[in-house]
Amino acid sequence: MKKLTTSLALMGLILAAGLIPSSFTSSVRAEENLNVRIVGASLGGSVNRSYAAFAQAFMKEYPGANVDILPGGAVANPTRMQRGAGELSHTQTIALNAAYNGTDPYKEKHGDLMSMFRIGDETRLHFIARDAVPFKTLDDIRDKKMAISLAMSPKGTTNELYGRWVLEAYGITYDDIRKWGGTVNFSAYDTVTNSMKDNQIDMLVWVGPGEPVFMQEVALGQKLRWLPVKQEVMEKMKEKGLRPTVVKGTEFNGMVGSDIPCLTDTNEIFCRKDTPEDLVYKMTKVWVEHYKEIGDANPGWACFNPTVAAGETTLPRHPGATRYLREAGLLK
Repeated sequence: MKKLTTSLALMGLILAAGLIPSSFTSSVRAEENLNVRIVGASLGGSVNRSYAAFAQAFMKEYPGANVDILPGGAVANPTRMQRGAGELSHTQTIALNAAYNGTDPYKEKHGDLMSMFRIGDETRLHFIARDAVPFKTLDDIRDKKMAISLAMSPKGTTNELYGRWVLEAYGITYDDIRKWGGTVNFSAYDTVTNSMKDNQIDMLVWVGPGEPVFMQEVALGQKLRWLPVKQEVMEKMKEKGLRPTVVKGTEFNGMVGSDIPCLTDTNEIFCRKDTPEDLVYKMTKVWVEHYKEIGDANPGWACFNPTVAAGETTLPRHPGATRYLREAGLLK
């Protein structure tokens, strides 16, 4: 029997999510030589749960397929894919377009990438503070030169990139925060969750869809405050491709209170030009035909709609994805 190369981390995600019984791995037979490396998200995030559900569906459709989920970050993913690290990945449309064209934050063009389809989610940019802190806006932090403890996601994520863009539009840099006596931490979600619960962090920045598990956990322990993005900054961010939207007041069990203006983007699934057409066809087919299971694993991607997925993409669409979507009647 051919050895299944699916990583232990992946199988842990699948089993933890209750997606398949533990006996599944022993039933996989090496019937096809299909290798899929997924350049995923930060450990502890909800995106990798979607990938675990996708992997489970892919291995069910194609017994013997080898599937690995590798840790990643939305900003870093295009560069890793450009260098051949995987067959499938995701990022937000702004980062994908910037990578392809070699604009900030990328230093060279990533011309070997191609789109597959869009998720169609709202990856909103949240500025979330403990309700006990003595500021209500980002302007307050700048004007009062407040010594805050700020949690950003690790560099290489759109959390850090988009959050830094907005802070700089307000006239706040990381160096300013440190100069005022504060701290800036680039931590994974599990660390942020524990630190926020222990009152060691005043504010966190997060980009993503829905109401993630780690944020629900933070909200259970204390009252939180969502900081709005003002109109002037909204207009500046339009130049970078971020769109205005809101965090609804009813979200997080009503803790948000009232609709909070924020910025958003959407995720896109992409691959490399040289990924075999038949493999991209199969990956697209599995995602579209199992999108409900994928959405169940990560509610933030439950909004996926095959018709939306077949719409306009940031980069030219890979022929394998086009072939499946056309055969499925989603493309003319």
